[in-house]
Amino acid sequence: GALIEDDLIDEAFVHLAPGIFADEHAMPIAVGRNAPRLADMRRFRLVRSKPIADDIELHYRRVVSGLE
Repeated sequence: GALIEDDLIDEAFVHLAPGIFADEHAMPIAVGRNAPRLADMRRFRLVRSKPIADDIELHYRRVVSGLE
């Protein structure tokens, strides 16, 4: 949460697998900053997608206003 709150994330690697693992103790992907409107969210752009067996790795970079 602190990295999101302090706006310190400029890249993200997201791994997606063809399965769901969740229970009442599952953690959300991100916590901290509240974005009440879509216009308030921090934007990322997909840089690369890489298949890894049945999974996929997605590489995102932060979109900074005015520097797109």
